[in-house]
Amino acid sequence: AAAAYESGLEAYGRVFGPDTCDLVMGRIALAEASSDQPAVDAVLDQYAGGARDLLAATGFVPADRTGMAARAVLDRALRRKLDTAQTAVREGRHAEAASLYEGAMGLDPARQDLLPQAAMAWFDSGDAMKAKVMARRATQDHPERPDGWRALGRVAEAENRIQDAIAAYTSAWDLDDTQNDVAAKIGTLYLRAGDNEGARKFMGAVVSAPDTPAEILFNYGLSLQRSEDHKLAVPPLTKAVEKDPELIGAWKALAASLRQLERWHEAAVAYERALATERDPKLAFQLGTCLVKDGRPAEAIAAYRLALDLDPVYTKAWSNLGVVQMQIEDYTGALDTYRTLAALEDDVYRARLNEGVCLFHLGRYEEAIAAYEQALALQETSAVWENMGHVFDKMGDKQGAASCFKEGKRLKAEGK
Repeated sequence: AAAAYESGLEAYGRVFGPDTCDLVMGRIALAEASSDQPAVDAVLDQYAGGARDLLAATGFVPADRTGMAARAVLDRALRRKLDTAQTAVREGRHAEAASLYEGAMGLDPARQDLLPQAAMAWFDSGDAMKAKVMARRATQDHPERPDGWRALGRVAEAENRIQDAIAAYTSAWDLDDTQNDVAAKIGTLYLRAGDNEGARKFMGAVVSAPDTPAEILFNYGLSLQRSEDHKLAVPPLTKAVEKDPELIGAWKALAASLRQLERWHEAAVAYERALATERDPKLAFQLGTCLVKDGRPAEAIAAYRLALDLDPVYTKAWSNLGVVQMQIEDYTGALDTYRTLAALEDDVYRARLNEGVCLFHLGRYEEAIAAYEQALALQETSAVWENMGHVFDKMGDKQGAASCFKEGKRLKAEGK
């Protein structure tokens, strides 16, 4: 039977018409019945173009039985090309998919969705120029379709033409504002351009959706944070880390906003989570600050020590460590801390002042006086004179103490 059909087709030639339609449809039906897909493909390749031409003469509206057969052949050919193209896309054979989409366009120029699909397949194949040509053609031929603008936006985004990408994606979104992924892309691009206001306008539309990716939530929270809207930034950042606990940037941003809101305990939890992955001395320092505010000085000391393990010359960490050590009356530890700080800083006035305070509490009065005198040589303040007065008082030198207090009172009146 197959041989008979093929002999008939060979006799009539490759023109699809009244003489060949029964033979074509019969050969296809026979091949499909025996699951001979290569034979089906061969017949479709030979006659799909003729079927298209026959239909084109009647405005692609079947006028008779032959026209209906032509429509059936054309539909089969289109479906086969599109199914093969989609398989090629899934398997990463993007150039092959693009060629198939273009072939499908040749069979049915009225299919408006094929240009954008061909554009994206060329883009994914690495041929940006063909992708750009196809995308531009899609927007020119069918400006009312969002998929062409999406394709054009993706090409511009890949070429780092941020404003062009924003314009193209916005055109797509204007045509269909239910496209949350497009709104998210626009918001992300506004962020890259440093336009937090634009970012917020578009990202706000997608953060409430349950399927919004963690990265988008993070970017939205970041845009709010950059505008110092920390209260509004916390919910999307919290949602981002819930969705993706490994998104360290979101943990850091969340911790920073919670710290600004003085939600010390929650901020400390976020800093600890970030530190578990990223051993950054600044993160450890901020953790220490939050722990102090949360009333956990021992843990704060451990955090500051971690910061110093990571950066031994981190002077702010040395200074804060000394303050907390004095708060818990560990004056021996604080004395070592401030002496280390004095060796690291160019301006050691505050280190010498606090060194004197530690020595005073340790009962080492002569050394305290020496430390205060060093501080005075660097900067004369009421704090130094008053503290030195307390030392002289403890030593029983009432006259010396009175002289120091008098000098301190004078300087305080001068605002020093």
